[in-house]
Amino acid sequence: MKTTINVQLGPYNFPFEMEAYEYLKDYIQKLNDSFAHEVSKDEILEDIETRIGELLQQKREMKNYSVDLEEIQSIAKIMGEFDDFNDGGESHTQAKNHMEETLNEGHARRKIFRDQDDAVIGGVCSGLSYYLGWDPVVLRIVMVILLLISFGTFFMAYVIAWAVIPAAKTTTEKLLMRGNPVTLDNIQQHVKTEANKANRNVKRWGRKLEDSFNGDAGSNSVWKFFRLLAGVFLFCFGISLLFLITIFMAWSEGGDLMFLGGDIHDFTSWVAPDGIGEYMLAGIALIILSPAIGLLYTGIHYLLGLRFKRKWIYLFSTLSLIAGLLVCTYTGIRLAKDFDTQGSIARNVPLGDIKGDTLFLDIAEDPYFIGRGNDEEDVLDMVTMDGDFRVLSAAVEVRLADTDRDEFWLEVIQSARGSNLSEAGNRANQMDFRYTWVNNRLTINPYFKIPSQVPYRAQAVEVVVHVPSRKHVMLNGRWGWVSWKDDWNNMLLINEEGNFQYYY
Repeated sequence: MKTTINVQLGPYNFPFEMEAYEYLKDYIQKLNDSFAHEVSKDEILEDIETRIGELLQQKREMKNYSVDLEEIQSIAKIMGEFDDFNDGGESHTQAKNHMEETLNEGHARRKIFRDQDDAVIGGVCSGLSYYLGWDPVVLRIVMVILLLISFGTFFMAYVIAWAVIPAAKTTTEKLLMRGNPVTLDNIQQHVKTEANKANRNVKRWGRKLEDSFNGDAGSNSVWKFFRLLAGVFLFCFGISLLFLITIFMAWSEGGDLMFLGGDIHDFTSWVAPDGIGEYMLAGIALIILSPAIGLLYTGIHYLLGLRFKRKWIYLFSTLSLIAGLLVCTYTGIRLAKDFDTQGSIARNVPLGDIKGDTLFLDIAEDPYFIGRGNDEEDVLDMVTMDGDFRVLSAAVEVRLADTDRDEFWLEVIQSARGSNLSEAGNRANQMDFRYTWVNNRLTINPYFKIPSQVPYRAQAVEVVVHVPSRKHVMLNGRWGWVSWKDDWNNMLLINEEGNFQYYY
């Protein structure tokens, strides 16, 4: 049984027979001697070893046993022999050229990677720009536009791409991402560039560290403490805003509005039909997204000292704010126009002769909001569905007025709004408001109905009960539902020349 040893070549691990291992060890040593004058030889050798591992891995797809001498010799032949490499003559050039050709074998096309060196968030756009041959700025603008027109849902596609597309970490992967040949010259050039960049960063960090030591240690520590607190606060605030946007959008997709008897889609289609409501929700989300991005960036910078490409952060934040404001402005103008004109329909109903001088004025029970109190309610808080109709239970007002006539009479005013008088009047005419008059008793419903397809345009009913002078009105205990004078509940009033007073 042959002795084997495990050998790590880049990310790959292979069992080598001892003869194959000794051959590989000698081969790598020759490469090491060849690049002895290079400052970044370790990085260069690491990439070459990774390429050897890739070639072996391709061969191992067809078999699953240890690497023998014959197999590693075939790999060395593909890579190029270095027997005369150190001589610096023609054999050196031929060997180097042969290695460059084999290193590039099978890598003529670009591969998709994430470019973390030029990442704004995850490096997806930068990596895709190399693969597509686009300018990364153009691709990022396209991504922002797709994010805006999809109302933020496209961000999930970005997150999936971030998770699926691997990052370009090794020199070989970075060259393949850019579509550059994986040659010795390109490997050396890339490694040198990265090393110079690292040296510049080290020098810059060193200067910052020196400046911090030269400053006042106490004040610097206090500044760092408050900077840390500010970072925690800003980061948490930014996350809270993003969470608010997520909840807001999820709610808009199916949130339940109990007072409407339906979900948010039903509400927006009622108040702002024709898709205006959905656009307004999206505009609000984009406006909230703008400061959320800025807060998150500042918080991360204060906490970890990480710096992203600020111009892209500012650009995305600004575009989000502008887009949100434009959408909200557009929808606001559309809605305001539809509320521009008020129209009303009035009906005058004489109540005729009554027995005695007293009119009994009752406010009927509310079967839709049982147990409602006398507190003033917002109109949109008292809405529910009844079949194909919406019921509004807080938009009815009843008041008493003096009259020169000798008889009681009733005035019912139904009003609504629209973009013009005709539209407003038609909406007012579609309201279903009812009352009953039997044996000196006038019973008024504290609600009215409108067809469900009719949008909300400030529909309201005003009922004016005209009372002759020196006549009486007896109110029941639900007067506070329809009037601000809730202290008139269960009161007998007398009309003293337009001034209604307690009779007893």
